[in-house]
Amino acid sequence: MSNPDGRPRSRHTHCTRPGCTAPHYARGLCRAHHAKWGAAGRLARRVDAAPARAHLLALVAAGATYVQAASAAGIAPRTAHEIASGKRTTVLSDTVEKILAARWTAPARRPTQTVPSIGTMRRLQALGAIGWSTTALARQPEITCTAMGLGTIRSGEHATCLKGIADEVAAVYSQLWDQPRPDGVQVLNRAAREGWALPMEWDDIDDPATDPVRSRRTGAGQRDAAEERREAIAAWLDLPEAARGSVEALAYELGCTKRTVERDKARIRRERAQEAA
Repeated sequence: MSNPDGRPRSRHTHCTRPGCTAPHYARGLCRAHHAKWGAAGRLARRVDAAPARAHLLALVAAGATYVQAASAAGIAPRTAHEIASGKRTTVLSDTVEKILAARWTAPARRPTQTVPSIGTMRRLQALGAIGWSTTALARQPEITCTAMGLGTIRSGEHATCLKGIADEVAAVYSQLWDQPRPDGVQVLNRAAREGWALPMEWDDIDDPATDPVRSRRTGAGQRDAAEERREAIAAWLDLPEAARGSVEALAYELGCTKRTVERDKARIRRERAQEAA
């Protein structure tokens, strides 16, 4: 048997407190006495908030926000703020235990030291000369920089770069310098147009005074840049649509405008339609 509110029915019909004839609510008590009993129990579990406040302030002094400190302790941010500000002078004992057990470590920050970017630029260009685009390099687990960020360094837009990025590119270069990527059609064509040196053509890639020792390349037999660009765009059109990427990215890799790519796309499709007719 149970009461209408779902609580088990008691053998008591009235409050067991002396002199109280109110209907039974729970634990042999009426609703009013049960509320007083519950409040007394909660008060007995409340303790001084000073130790918890000191620990929260220590976490904040270490660099944590109130949200981060609260998350570490498993409590609400508002609770953490009210305890730290002194608005709450007593708190539940289990809350104090959670706060005192909380630990927070500041996340590692990327070094801000900068170095000349010429070695990094040359490495990116040399990898591009064997087919490694900045998009492909950005997917390497050692690289934390974006493809666009690598592209700005490769194009020589900045005289310096972060030492962390330079070290990452150097590590990847040491792994990939002798591993050509023949499917990187766009970046191979751009490297040919702009004359990027191959990895093997560098003696001291970090020395600004050193020039690459050029090997025999296409030279006089080099085809017209527009023809190479159209071949790259044709190869791009042959890729599955999901693997193509955006026209803007293709234009960036080819070193031309989006309008030029769209014009060449239309020409290629028109020529293919005529051949198929």
